[in-house]
Amino acid sequence: ASITVHDVILSDVNSTTIIDTTKKGTTTMFAYTCTSDEQTVVFPIINYYGYKAYDENGTALTITSDKTNSIKVDLIGDGQEHSIIIKLKGSLLFTIGNIISLLTLIGLILRVYRKGYDRTS
Repeated sequence: ASITVHDVILSDVNSTTIIDTTKKGTTTMFAYTCTSDEQTVVFPIINYYGYKAYDENGTALTITSDKTNSIKVDLIGDGQEHSIIIKLKGSLLFTIGNIISLLTLIGLILRVYRKGYDRTS
């Protein structure tokens, strides 16, 4: 699924121009110009733990949530072109969970391989 210009919600459509929106996997890029301070954009992405936002220079941006728990990011209102990149970054708990799942799968495969598969039980 892709994100289009019509999917984002701007706090002020008169002072913000959307240049581009793209989505690839769990990464979303939003390019814009804005001529007014204190403007925001809301993305149609639920703000799950692990989402991070960055500007075009790789500087971390603050993510807040709107009333529907969608990702909301402040815009820079200097009239220049800027980008917001939103990525889902795995946390340590996600990594530990994936390792446990992989080890469990390997253990089950080894058990079936060593003892054979008993179809009577």
